[in-house]
Amino acid sequence: MINYNKKFGAYGEELASKFLLKRGYTIIQKNFSSKYGEVDLIAIHPGEPDTICCIEVKTRTTDEFGAPEEAITRDKIKKLHDTACSYFFQNRIEKKIFRLDVIAITINTYAKRARIKHLKAIGEEW
Repeated sequence: MINYNKKFGAYGEELASKFLLKRGYTIIQKNFSSKYGEVDLIAIHPGEPDTICCIEVKTRTTDEFGAPEEAITRDKIKKLHDTACSYFFQNRIEKKIFRLDVIAITINTYAKRARIKHLKAIGEEW
């Protein structure tokens, strides 16, 4: 089961990468890990070169137990924030800002289609 979940998650991350690239984003890193957690994708926002987007990808096959983005809790946002700060520190990035985003994907395996939703600047209300 774990192997399937990893493959399914990696597939979702690949769909998210293609989605972002079509919209002009530049992917600068995938699966950045620190002691705080992992950020699935790190990308430069098109038209805003001073904004680095740290993106969590959530992929599901159904909304039966809630939409994928509903899995992003306050604790997860805190971990993403801390991991993004770690990325900036490790890479000595000083003159840029980061934004936390979520890409929520629901895959209909029967129709071979995916619904992709990009939620920008999550957690700003926290």
